[in-house]
Amino acid sequence: MEVSFGPEICFQLLGLLLDRWQNGGIMPRRKKPAGPFRYFKSSPEIIRLDVMIYVRFPLSLRNVEALLFERGIDICHETVRMWWNRLGPRFAADITRQRINRMRGFLHWSRQTVWASCRLGQ
Repeated sequence: MEVSFGPEICFQLLGLLLDRWQNGGIMPRRKKPAGPFRYFKSSPEIIRLDVMIYVRFPLSLRNVEALLFERGIDICHETVRMWWNRLGPRFAADITRQRINRMRGFLHWSRQTVWASCRLGQ
């Protein structure tokens, strides 16, 4: 005994399968790349602020701790050191990448200026 389905039922089944597939029911979802702040209890803004203060100004870890304590952030100096060791290279790479991108725009502008002045004969 053969069972045949009409086109409406086939389209409904296909729609249900597509919904399950898009919602992760059939195929596993791709995992998002893990963020650098995922295991820390403090907010990413505070972590970035602490590390950047330590890097930017000639302060010791205890001075950074005291400065943040005056602003209502109670964090140990060892925590700042751990954040610097773990996230410092990542922040340095971000800063380097931003500087390179800014210089690319400037170099492009300066090349256009030189080319235009050479073309005009000035």
